[in-house]
Amino acid sequence: MLSSDKNKLSQRREFYIHRIVRNGKMSDDDEVVRDQKEEIKTNSNSKLREKISYAESYGYRVDPSRYNSIRKETVQKEEQPTPNINKPNIKVEEPIVDKQIGYFDDGVELEDDTYDITSQIDQIYQDSFEDLNNDIDLYTSTYQQMANKPIEREDIKPKEAPTNTYEEKIEVETEKVEPKIATPVKPQSVENVPKQQVVQPTKPVVKVKKTKYIAPSLDLLTRSGQESKENNQAAREQAEIINQTFRESGIKASVASYIFGPTVTQFLIKIEQGVNVKDIRKVESNLLMYLQCESIRIQTPIPGKPFAGIEVPKRPENRRTVFLGDMLASKEFKNSPFFVPVAVGQDNYGNFVYIDLTEMPHGLIAGTTKSGKSVCLNAFLISLIYHFTPDQLRLVLIDPKRIELGAYEDIPHLAMPVVTEQEDFQSALGWVCDEMERRYGEFSKYGERNIMDYNEVRKENKEPLMPYIIVMMDEFSDWFTNAGIEIETYMQRLAQKARAAGINILLAAQRPSKDVIKGTIKANFDTRIAFRVASFDDAKVILGASGAEKLEGKGDMLIRYAGHPEQRLQGAFVPNGDIKKVTRFLRENNTCDYIVTKEEIHQSTVSRQAANTSVSRNTGRNDECFEEVAYYIVRNKNASVNQLTKIFNMGFNRVNDIILALIEMNVISEGVRGKQREVLVDEAEFTEMLEREEQNG
Repeated sequence: MLSSDKNKLSQRREFYIHRIVRNGKMSDDDEVVRDQKEEIKTNSNSKLREKISYAESYGYRVDPSRYNSIRKETVQKEEQPTPNINKPNIKVEEPIVDKQIGYFDDGVELEDDTYDITSQIDQIYQDSFEDLNNDIDLYTSTYQQMANKPIEREDIKPKEAPTNTYEEKIEVETEKVEPKIATPVKPQSVENVPKQQVVQPTKPVVKVKKTKYIAPSLDLLTRSGQESKENNQAAREQAEIINQTFRESGIKASVASYIFGPTVTQFLIKIEQGVNVKDIRKVESNLLMYLQCESIRIQTPIPGKPFAGIEVPKRPENRRTVFLGDMLASKEFKNSPFFVPVAVGQDNYGNFVYIDLTEMPHGLIAGTTKSGKSVCLNAFLISLIYHFTPDQLRLVLIDPKRIELGAYEDIPHLAMPVVTEQEDFQSALGWVCDEMERRYGEFSKYGERNIMDYNEVRKENKEPLMPYIIVMMDEFSDWFTNAGIEIETYMQRLAQKARAAGINILLAAQRPSKDVIKGTIKANFDTRIAFRVASFDDAKVILGASGAEKLEGKGDMLIRYAGHPEQRLQGAFVPNGDIKKVTRFLRENNTCDYIVTKEEIHQSTVSRQAANTSVSRNTGRNDECFEEVAYYIVRNKNASVNQLTKIFNMGFNRVNDIILALIEMNVISEGVRGKQREVLVDEAEFTEMLEREEQNG
């Protein structure tokens, strides 16, 4: 019964909640109650006015003109006789009619005399308002919690200064085309709750998210402790042995002084006037025997000094390790005037040596296993990481060994993932070449010729600078030996043109001989860093002179740097533990955003190769001498390009196009370095292939 009553009341609610309209304005509740009391006094004899409905007691009225249809139906019901109610404990409220105000009440049945219908209506309305208040309290409490919560999201924090940011990510979010219902976030009151409204589709919203780069601390790098004590007594004994050897050999020279380097002791030899300085080399074998050394290095003379030099290795317990942490913490490195400085090592005079990669511009590093090649590359990489942010410099690392440079995977300075697969080698070089050409196009727009001038213009215009790109490859001979023409072309273009575009290349190998890297490419690698090699011939390959075969190993190097005289240095040492700490810090505190993924560059290179190969093969097939050359190859079982160029008096490229066309037809096999191409068909089969090709059009 109660549920049916509630349904009736909900249907009648609309009827009760309208207030009377007088002169186009809503009457106040107090005014309605006041008028009601006056009407009751004037009509005290009316029996209908003695019984006031619960709704009328709360001041609810209706506009009579709105509910004429309802009034008619109610009047008809009023004329019908009211049935008698004989149910026990049932109270009936009789219908009430007030024609003056247009009020009609059908009455209601209650199950219990003690139950008040007014309380029931109040409870229904109270429940409705409590639900709404609960929603408001929920919205308000949620809003207050969000307002009091500290901001932790990076994308809504106050923007930092531009110098502390290295990248700018732009995310474009487009609102859905379907209509969307907007909901209020913080309603202040019931009246302020907005109605549901349709939000029209808008233009794409661009959000700019800047990520702050957090540089590693120098505390992550190992520093040297107390300086090692030099053995002056041993140095004086060695100086006396050298003087005695000169006297026995009749050479008018003597030791003027000596200098303690990290690895060797350099004796400065003063030669009397009229004596040939090269005479000192005649007693090299005697000095090795008397000094009890495995090797010594004689300089005749020392570049820039009036002395000849004899470098004698120090005993292992007296050698000094040059830590990279000391070099990076020095003022010389922090205030370096170089564009791209890297720490190399320490010379015999105790001076830290830094070089500028932009002046190199490309370098070759050679040496036997455990001589210090990979450590040198790591020192260069850590130097660049500490000096540059990712928006200033990017790295392209190629590691055939998969163990040395793989530690730098996912650091923010990488332009692409570390290349460890040979199939991706050509793709990486292809991307670097494309980037070089793109940069030259940018330079032409600004009327500049190199990256330094271009960045100066960009800085004046307050525009982002173009980052340098450093390409490093360890043990490149593993992949260069079987490299195709495409890779050699890439390397030659980069060696000749990449410097001005801000791209520098460092290659490391045990022996960069001509069968590994061509002379035309090698000529553009002016800077040479030689660690210990096995023989004089290997030293001549890297330096063009002897000396590298006499080094001590473990970082002992000779460097010939872009117009500077040859120097002997002890290379900077960075332990593997320091590399792990630095790279782990970079990964944990920064995000890695590659310029291009490995899949993207691989796909682009494959497409370019397919297009180039297709053009070459079509060109060869359409050559007027194609059949003549092809029949010669099939009959003689010889597909040597060099012989074909001589026999048919044709250029290399023209013969090569014919060879590619024959490979496409499966007449000859693919070329393999060191082996001749195999002829796969005989003359009859080749004739049938040509006839079928003509029939198929």
